[in-house]
Amino acid sequence: APTPDPDAGAAEAQRKEKALAAILEALNRHKKYPKQARRTGAEGTTHLLVTVSPAGKVGACALGKGSGHRLLDAATERLGEKLEGLDVVEGGKGFQILVPVRYSLKDAS
Repeated sequence: APTPDPDAGAAEAQRKEKALAAILEALNRHKKYPKQARRTGAEGTTHLLVTVSPAGKVGACALGKGSGHRLLDAATERLGEKLEGLDVVEGGKGFQILVPVRYSLKDAS
């Protein structure tokens, strides 16, 4: 049996880190605190499940884990739609990554 290449695992981990950094940067650029959620004081963290294609682009995005607040979850799903097609990393294997999206009134602009 071929021995697994430890460098290949490290390279994959680096690709995921690079993709995560690019996705977080794009999320922060596009994220809007829903007005109604702000009024009601809703805060929380949602998780966006992002599929990265072998070409290194964001494919599908789905709500991986809700925050318990419908408004924040819906805002995260809309955010996911804005990311589709974004180039995040050079080509390789496709993968999925769970990205936390935090809604905190303290950080809201």
